[in-house]
Amino acid sequence: MAKSQQDVRDEFIQSTFQFLIAELDVGLTFTALAFGIRVRPENKLRATEKACRAYDTAIRFRQKFTFDPAQENKLDERQSELKDLLEQLGEQVRA
Repeated sequence: MAKSQQDVRDEFIQSTFQFLIAELDVGLTFTALAFGIRVRPENKLRATEKACRAYDTAIRFRQKFTFDPAQENKLDERQSELKDLLEQLGEQVRA
């Protein structure tokens, strides 16, 4: 049986949500690396740059879609956590 347009749209939105969560998680992982105890300055810089790139990608894609309230809340939490950590690393990030 063929899927309806709504089913296809719902699957696409769910996949996009999962991508954004994964991208924010990648950014959080890189911030953890940047905060590492014995991180050389060049590695800290590189990890911070990658975390910023993940944050920017998530922001850019998130603006293009509408998610359900539960998804929005989860994205808000991860995005806020990543933003806070980036600011602690001295980065200026947009909301």
